[in-house]
Amino acid sequence: MSSTLPSPQLILGFETFFGRSEPTERLSLLQSLPKREIITELAGLNYRLKPKDSIEYSSSYAQQVEELKRFVPFWGLFLPYKALFDAHTAKTKDPVIFTRATCLFAIEEILKSDLADVEPNFVMDRQEVWDAIFKYLLCVNTVISDIKNPDEENTTFESVNAKLLALNELLIPIDPIYFPYRGYKLLEYLHDSPEYKDELTAYLASTYGRTYEELVHAVMSLYLANKQPDNQFDFMYFTDPAKGSTILPALAKVFSNPDTIKLVSLRKYPFASNGEGVYCLIDNAFLLEKIYSQFVHDFWFDWLKAISHEGKSKFNIASYRGKIGYFVEHYLHYWMTYMFAKKASYRMLTFDELKFQKGKNQIELADLYIRDGNRILVGQVKSGSIYDQEKFGGDIEALYKGDREKFFANFGVHQLVSSIQEINENMKALDKGFPKGHSYEVYPCIVVNDKVFQTPIMANVFNDRFQEQLQKITLPSRVKIHQLTLLHVSDIERMSVAVNKRPKLVWELLKFNTRDPHFIPPFYNTLNIKLVGREYAQEVREMYYDLIHRFSHSTSA
Repeated sequence: MSSTLPSPQLILGFETFFGRSEPTERLSLLQSLPKREIITELAGLNYRLKPKDSIEYSSSYAQQVEELKRFVPFWGLFLPYKALFDAHTAKTKDPVIFTRATCLFAIEEILKSDLADVEPNFVMDRQEVWDAIFKYLLCVNTVISDIKNPDEENTTFESVNAKLLALNELLIPIDPIYFPYRGYKLLEYLHDSPEYKDELTAYLASTYGRTYEELVHAVMSLYLANKQPDNQFDFMYFTDPAKGSTILPALAKVFSNPDTIKLVSLRKYPFASNGEGVYCLIDNAFLLEKIYSQFVHDFWFDWLKAISHEGKSKFNIASYRGKIGYFVEHYLHYWMTYMFAKKASYRMLTFDELKFQKGKNQIELADLYIRDGNRILVGQVKSGSIYDQEKFGGDIEALYKGDREKFFANFGVHQLVSSIQEINENMKALDKGFPKGHSYEVYPCIVVNDKVFQTPIMANVFNDRFQEQLQKITLPSRVKIHQLTLLHVSDIERMSVAVNKRPKLVWELLKFNTRDPHFIPPFYNTLNIKLVGREYAQEVREMYYDLIHRFSHSTSA
């Protein structure tokens, strides 16, 4: 078995856990239970699975048993339920009941349900109440893991990847320091754009009553500064409604959408209001996404799309996506320059620097090129996303929109193979030291912006397609092509300080990532193994110091 293969975890649904059919209407289990109480309990569960001082989501056996005690706090139920859980643990390695996906789907469904917000004289501390909530969560698990058993003969990494994509994406961690920094730089980039500055300013003022800098400060204050006497309750926020300066009401609405599984409401509004100035944080990752990935979505659909000029739409989605793409290129160029600033012997070219005129044609060799002697990184950058319709489709046909060839072409695989061929033939025009006619090795990379590409199987699927395309070109026998590495923008951020200190580390990381010829893992797997702790560039720290200095005493989160 491959040493880099991800370990699957069984999510226990109602029928699997109890060995009997589940209720037809799962929400009927919660009838007469107050909506606010249930949501608060589930928000607390989700927070314990990943507190704000953690990056990874916990799914250990010890954590699962601890949560079972919390949700079945009566020995008459806990002991038999733990026995059932242990029986499944004996059969399957590390099965889980309590997951981030469980919490989020349940909260999204309950928020939009017709359950009463409060119930007069309700007593929570009763066995039948907690039993009902626990059984409801098992029913939710059935929904989120409702993947048809594939025909074993036709099962491939590619088909499993498509089936598990949406569920796996919820397990991808985000860095609570670099991610908001990236959001800040995106907002700054749009603010500096004559085309978008006025609309950005108007949108943020109308929606949040803040400038882009104040918004980032407010979100980071909510994430980091809220503290309760018992830190397991740091997901609870208590405000004074009379002051009216908090951003929380703007983050605690409910968006009506019938497709609960897509979590549209929680992505837009990651808080829930408990009334009288009390709020609970549903998901701390969704909170951070409000200033980057979710912001990109909201700014278009909630503001730009509706603006017209002389009877026509003022903005179009293609131009907007293109603008986001230019930001990603701009942002990556900064970090690539930072990483190799101390290595003058390296030859680094990016984006427009890799274009040259050949006769009447302009040739774009690649997006990224880094050479250290005869070691060469060749990369394509793709800022596009896999959208919900494809992500939640559950099969290859939906994911690829019926065109596998076009899918991989759109996300850079074909272009990268062409780049490798073009560089062998034409790189001398831009890099006089290129070892044409001599032995050299290529480390091919595709850098992406959507975190769905970090799911456990995606890198391997892309490498398989890359190997298929590589067979279509001819290169000198002295040229060695390594397997494809799928890099995410967050991977570049995370390794930036370490590579800046020791540039040759980049080759070690790329080589280690392709250590197993049978399966290529996501690159963050390599970084988790090879880099100890997390280091943040001085520029990142300075941004936070500046926001704290300017806004901590003038605005309220």
